[in-house]
Amino acid sequence: MKKLAVLVLVACICVGLVLADSTKVRFSPKSPFNDPADQAAIKQIEHKLGDAMVSVDIAKLNQIYADDFALAGSSGKIVTKEGLLQYVESGKHKLVWYQLGPIDVQVLGNVAVAHSAVTEKRIADGKEVSVEGVWMDLFEKRAGKWVLVRSADGFVS
Repeated sequence: MKKLAVLVLVACICVGLVLADSTKVRFSPKSPFNDPADQAAIKQIEHKLGDAMVSVDIAKLNQIYADDFALAGSSGKIVTKEGLLQYVESGKHKLVWYQLGPIDVQVLGNVAVAHSAVTEKRIADGKEVSVEGVWMDLFEKRAGKWVLVRSADGFVS
């Protein structure tokens, strides 16, 4: 449990660092706060994201991730959209199965933050691995569509 708490803290710090460097995400207070339709849309995107990872649906992932997407992983390394899509397509670490915990979504106008826990089964370098982790995603509504712009995660095996 201590490891998971530390990973949550590291993930939050990484998100903060990535967001501090973000010049593209712009908050617009004109949109409603915590609109149930927006919250439901973000939760649906999170499930579509996991399903697309399992099925290696690069076209779907390309739609979900913004072109300026950045991920701060538990290692501290920053991964871009291009790097992430190449990683998924390579099949070196295939997501076989996942289960999300309850997803909390806070919508603040045209930006939204979602976070949850996840349990996954992966094939990593030919071996099945089970992992648990936490993640936090930042979305922005661009041209009427929610896209994933920043993410941070932390996993334990």
